[in-house]
Amino acid sequence: RQTRAATRDCRASDDLIKFYQRPCATLVGDLKAQCLERVRYCHPEWELSKHPFGPGIELKTEGFVPTGDTSNFDVFLDMRRGQATAESIVEDLLRPRAWIDENTVTVHMDLAFVN
Repeated sequence: RQTRAATRDCRASDDLIKFYQRPCATLVGDLKAQCLERVRYCHPEWELSKHPFGPGIELKTEGFVPTGDTSNFDVFLDMRRGQATAESIVEDLLRPRAWIDENTVTVHMDLAFVN
């Protein structure tokens, strides 16, 4: 489960915005444009989002749409599937789909260990 902050325009001085844009200078093309776009926005942790993101914008994708009428975005792993399947699901969430990003406020995990 994660909670996500809403996205708002930042109220920051030009010098502060330039400071945070410095890492973008080494990038090129679309990556640079995406980096510069992200720096323009703030993510206040006290204002939680209830809006779908990533693939959840177009499809109701688990983890990318809020659970019910909450600001929780839940992902469940079926423990009857093998470890390789669980690792594949988590890797897919984290890398190509960017489940954790600049809007992430908290990540909560419930785990059961069986010996």
